Amino acid sequence: MTQVAVGVAFVLMAGALGAVFLTVALEARTQAWEVVYQQGGQVRRWWFIGLLIFAVVVFILSMTWLPYQFVRNAELGPATTTVQVTAHQFAFDLSSKSLPVGQTIEFDVGSTDVNHGFAIYGPDGRIVGQTQAMPGFTNKLVMKFTTPGTYTLHCDELCGAGHPFMTGSFTVGSSAGSGSSTACGGGGCGPGACGGGGCGPAACGGGSCA
Repeated sequence: MTQVAVGVAFVLMAGALGAVFLTVALEARTQAWEVVYQQGGQVRRWWFIGLLIFAVVVFILSMTWLPYQFVRNAELGPATTTVQVTAHQFAFDLSSKSLPVGQTIEFDVGSTDVNHGFAIYGPDGRIVGQTQAMPGFTNKLVMKFTTPGTYTLHCDELCGAGHPFMTGSFTVGSSAGSGSSTACGGGGCGPGACGGGGCGPAACGGGSCA
């Protein structure tokens, strides 16, 4: 949707600019300077007014269609879960790696060394969100995940020799939340889980531990 909106805006602006040049070329003729100055001034005035109105309309539409962060925040509503993200060479540290589906999540993203990119890719491999991780500054990325699954993180800002390998992941699921396991009645996975049977494919009556 974002790419389509940007593409449409670009085509419209390019078309308007092309129309200006085409009109000037078609109406060009040799006239006395006084006549050209007077008529040209009137034409420029109306072209300027028209282009100004067009630019304002495109700007207003862009504020609605494009994902400027404050518009996105207003649409998604207050965050129910906040995840602290610390980027460093060459990894991402998340305060929670298990998140709820269908709820508003706020990622507070920062860095301890250099600038990093914080790009989130969905289970289908397509990018769904991105912001910068900057030292001494916190960027807030607000998201709402509607598709359960494993989401991967990639640094998309060149940050050093290990940049290509700077990745991470988190899981989005209906039972996800604070990061604590809900398996085995909320007791989590451990040697004493599931009545002492531990964690495995047959644990918790076949449901396994997650």
